Amino acid sequence: MPLLNAPENKWYELPEGQSSPTSGFSSDQLLGSVQNDKLDLASFSIAGAEKLDGKQCTIFKGDKAAIEKAFKDSQGGLPTGSFKEFTNADLRLWVCEDGYFRKMTLEIEGIAEGETEKATVKIEFLLSNFDGDITIKAPADAVPLATPTK
Repeated sequence: MPLLNAPENKWYELPEGQSSPTSGFSSDQLLGSVQNDKLDLASFSIAGAEKLDGKQCTIFKGDKAAIEKAFKDSQGGLPTGSFKEFTNADLRLWVCEDGYFRKMTLEIEGIAEGETEKATVKIEFLLSNFDGDITIKAPADAVPLATPTK
């Protein structure tokens, strides 16, 4: 995650007192962003089915037009920062038989604001253990995450 100043594939810890970019995030916020009356799954195609967490899920696939429409009215826009244009886009949503949204993948290729070179952003969300308490313990070899200098 070079954008978070974590360029290597290893475990990082935030410095004491620094809040996580995900602090305040809840699955309800993400679920709310895809389970609202503005998201029209009719503009998505069905790309298959998969079992997640023991539940049968339908995979919905959206192209560039469906993605633009899905995020047009969202508060933060596309969850990829501010692309001034994007040339390729793929959004997949796993909506399961229990009504929960359990997985999302988003891949966008384009040019970000202030840049001239094309970039690709890939995001994958997996949601499980709804309403469960989870404890994550960092391994002993975790390194401090450097504070960005910009």
